[in-house]
Order: sequence, then structure tokens, then C-alpha cells
Amino acid sequence: MYIAPAVDATAELYADGIATANATAKDSRSVVRNADKPDAGAVDIGWIKLNPNGGIWEQATIGDYNTTRMLSYTDDTNVPFVFMAADTGSTIALPGTAMFSATPSDSALLGWGETVTSRPGDADFHAVGSSVLASEGAVAEQYYAIWEDTAKIDVELSVARLYGADRYGTSRQVSTYEREAANEDTVILASGWDYNFPDALTASVLSGYLNNAPIVLTENDHLSADARAAIVDDLGVSRVVIVGSTDAINADVEAEVVALAGVTTVERIGGVDRQETAEKIFEYIGADHSDTAIIARCCDFPDSLTISPWSVATKSPIFLSDFDLNELTDETKAALAAGGFTRILVLGDENSTPASVYEEAKNAAGLTDEQMVRLGGIDRYETSSIIAEWITSEDRTASERLNWSKPALARGDIHPDSLTGGALQGRDRSVILLTEPTEASSFARPLVEAKNGTITEIRFFGDENA
Repeated sequence: MYIAPAVDATAELYADGIATANATAKDSRSVVRNADKPDAGAVDIGWIKLNPNGGIWEQATIGDYNTTRMLSYTDDTNVPFVFMAADTGSTIALPGTAMFSATPSDSALLGWGETVTSRPGDADFHAVGSSVLASEGAVAEQYYAIWEDTAKIDVELSVARLYGADRYGTSRQVSTYEREAANEDTVILASGWDYNFPDALTASVLSGYLNNAPIVLTENDHLSADARAAIVDDLGVSRVVIVGSTDAINADVEAEVVALAGVTTVERIGGVDRQETAEKIFEYIGADHSDTAIIARCCDFPDSLTISPWSVATKSPIFLSDFDLNELTDETKAALAAGGFTRILVLGDENSTPASVYEEAKNAAGLTDEQMVRLGGIDRYETSSIIAEWITSEDRTASERLNWSKPALARGDIHPDSLTGGALQGRDRSVILLTEPTEASSFARPLVEAKNGTITEIRFFGDENA
């Protein structure tokens, strides 16, 4: 809120079109009132203050106050503001580019913000032509011109919604999206049953190791029709790597895979539980992994899902906490000790991955606190945004930095449609953000909006009911 400038009383300029008689000698700006002529200093005049925020005003458009109700004013910071006046109680339409004779280099006016950081979609952002209430009296609301690089505005944005009739149909669409059979030789097959979700996520590093092999979901007691079609018809691969024990994907499914036309090699990587399966995946890839290990909660998917593209792109293994959530298995600690890791990411806050797990991981790998990175927020949605910002940060090296060119939005409360998305996003080195099912989360939306012009495609996993 800012003090509006006093209009020169001698100019006989109208405040609100009515001569305002008032017994008070001066208004709150100490401007002398006039009982016998239009009151140039009336406190009931409505104002807004416009900050050019790098633009240059078109003085011919501003004109004189009598005609335009606009007044140029330069304060002690040498910023040339413009004040717009209105009748008492009226609104003012925020102006467009005609107000400016010059704009910041290669920029276009998006609209007006109540702060310099306002962006389209924010509650404090107002489009050109929007009506805002003029502040009455001596105090004026300030609005900043919000500019955007025209190169970013001109980027054509496409939307890809990848879905099928159920989780297996969606898995087929996600795993085969923009893949040519001639370029694929391996599929990773994981269970689509709710209990077995961790195998598809800890297989992310395996996807990276196997040249960004797609991950396909199947029923655990028979090969789903969509999995069969993805393997044979869409991708035509010769090799299938099954992740999970025979409890996750039973021997009958494996026999069906062995019998598929064109499939010549079938392997299984599985342990007695999800933790051991993750450990065996790590053993399978041998020394061909990054120097970063990832620790995630064993019984929930959100944090592992968000990090999965980075796990694929960097070949960083994901390990899981034990079922009691407060410790790591001895086998996981042994893997951390033998892996030569120089950094460990701990996903989630201490309610998700307790300090005891953090300490066990640090001690097992022989690291210091400076080599440990906890990525966690108040809930799964904030954690997702924190992970996304970390893996795309300029602080990351070029080889481990992901981008915002093709972000995917995934539902944060259930996992089936998005389990195989990590392989797709890792292949394209772009992020997964979790969101609520009916609206973009308050954490995801600002991140996406801030990348306006960088994003060329937004992906959604699941149909509109998901």
C-alpha cells in the first residue's frame, strides 16, 4: 500500500467528477480542500499504482490527468510510476501493452501482479483487462508489470495422457510411448498387484542399466493381455527380465513368457521380500552404478516414484527400509558398505524415514552428515516438489541433472497407473510430480508454471477418472 500523490489543486482537475464540499480543511495527505470547485485532493478519490517493472511508459498514452485519469510520478527511487484514478467505489481495468513505449528485451506483458514474483495462476496475479478495485483516499494498491521472455511464450505445448482400461492397459501405453520396436531388445516385467508395488520402483536402476529398458506390469498369476501385447506386438523384444519372487510373479507367468514368440532369454531377479529384491537388483548391475545410493520407505510408494526417473538416468540404486520402518536389513547395510557410495539420498521426512535409518545408512557406508542428503517435506506432495527441484538444480552435474522439458503429473494417493512411469521419464531425463486427483497440488503447480516456455509436453498417467 502506498501514499497516492496529491493532484495540483490549481489545475482544477476533477477527482471523482463531483465537487466535494467538506468541513475538514485538509485531507489525509494535507492537501487543501476546495468547497467551491472540484476537489483535487479529495480522500474519496480511487487510485491504483502501476510499477513498470522494467518497462518504459508511453507518455502519449498517459496524457494529461483531465483526459486519462492517469498521472506520472517518480519517487525517490527514480522509478517512474503511473497512478490511475477512478470514481469513488469504482474499479479500474488493468491496461495492456499500449501503456508502454518499450518493454524489457524480448519480453511480452503477461499481466499484473501484486508482487514482482506473481505468476499466471497465482491468486495475486491479474490478467490484462482485469478489473481491480481502486483504493480510496491517500493509499493506493500497487501492481507490477509481469513480463515473460517471448521465446518461452512461443513454445508449443503438447499434452500426452497415457491410459488404458485398467492399470495393465495404462502400463502398456506408458511403457511403449514413443518407443520403436527396432530400438528395443529388453523388457522388465513387474507385478501390478498393490502389495508388490516396490519391485517396479526399485527396478528403476535396472532400467537404466539395461539401456532404459521399459517396465511393464502384469498380473501375478497369469500374463496380462496388455503385457503380452507390449512384449510381442509393440516392442518385439527378445529378452524379458522378471523382477520379484514367485510370490510377486508366479512360475506360471514365467512359463508364459518363456513361450512367447520371439522371446529367447528370460531371467528373474527376486528375493524373499521387497528389500531383498532391491538388494539383488543392486547385485545384478554390479559395479555399473552411480556413487549415490537412495534410501526410501518400504511400505509406501510416493517418494520412490518421484525419484525413479533420476534413479534410471543416473543408475542410482534404491534400497528400502525394513518392515518395522526404523532400521535397514543387514543385507542392505552390507550393500551400502560394499558399494563405494560417496552420497546417500534419504527420501521423506523423519516420519517417513526415521533418523535411525538415516544413521544406519550413514554408518554402513562410512559417510559423514555432509555426504547425506535428506529430501523431505510436510507431506508426499511437498516431498515430490523438493525432489524435483533437487534433481533439476543447477547444483547437479550435467550427467545427473534432469530437465523440465517433459514433466509427468502422477496421482499421489494411489500408484498403479504411474509405477512404470519412471522408466519413461528417466529415458527422457524429465521429472515426475505428484498431485492430488482433482487439482494440481499447491506444490506442483508453481513449479510447472515457473517453467513456462521450458516445457514442451506435459504427461499424465491414467485417464480422467484417475
